[in-house]
This record gives sequence, C-alpha cells and structure tokens, in this order.
Amino acid sequence: MIRERILVVADDLAMFRSIQTYMESDFTEVCHAVSAQDILDALAVFNFCLIIVDFCPPKMDEVDILSAIRRVRSTPVLVLTEIISESTKVSLFRAGANAVVEKPVDMSVCAAQARSLIQLYINSSEEQAGHPLIFGTELMIDPTYRQVIIDGNQLVLTRKEFDL
Repeated sequence: MIRERILVVADDLAMFRSIQTYMESDFTEVCHAVSAQDILDALAVFNFCLIIVDFCPPKMDEVDILSAIRRVRSTPVLVLTEIISESTKVSLFRAGANAVVEKPVDMSVCAAQARSLIQLYINSSEEQAGHPLIFGTELMIDPTYRQVIIDGNQLVLTRKEFDL
C-alpha cells in the first residue's frame, strides 16, 4: 500500500531517475511530469505529499508554474535550479516554493530535505479538516484557502459567495 506520492517535474530524465532512486520505496511512489498540463492533470488525479521541480527556464516559466501549483494545492514544493540570484530565489519563494536547492545537487542532502518537507506536510495535513474537492481539471475547490479554480483560472468570490 502506497502512503506517499511525490511528483517530479523535470524534462531531464537522468535527474528524474536519480530522484526516483533516492526517494522511491514500498511506501513512496515517484511520478513524473514534463509540462504544465502534465502537472495540472496529475494534481487533478492524485494527492501528492511533495512536488520537486527541476526547472529548465527556456521551456517553462517557473514563477507561473509555482503560482499554478499553489492555486491548486498547498503541497510543499522543492525547487532544483541552476545557480540563481538572490532576487530570483525570493521570486520563487513568493510564487510558492518551500525550498530552493542549487545545482549541482547532492542527492542525499536533497532527499533529506524532501523527507523533512514531507513530514511537515503530513503532520499539518493530519491537523487540517478541509480537503480540496477536485472534479477533473475543470473544477477544484479548496476550503482551507477558500479558493475555487475553474479551468485553471481562479474564480474571485466574496466570503458569502464561497460559503454558498
């Protein structure tokens, strides 16, 4: 029985395999996504305890992807990136990253950081009462953050409208 699922967003298959080797076990499944649509599809179907994103800036806008993930889920996000400026790191954190690790990545340290984020998420999830309601990729309702996402766009609702 699988208790944990990790989503790895990477177009570098070698990086995905390395993460999979360190993180996958009898109790943890490591899934793979390569595009923004893959991410949204996976989030619509599965609950993940961690999302690891290995950014490739020419192909994906990291801030947009992090923002989209954060609109849909409160799952912790660990970002793997090339060496970047402090202001870029701040932008990643503001967009929804919980941790940023620069390459070259020591996989044992990365795995330890990932396990720490998973444990924090599991502990906080057990304390939360509201769970997101997901109806495919068309409709997602998150009572914890009082958000409604329709076709990937956040619907702006008043408190009363959301309660109804």
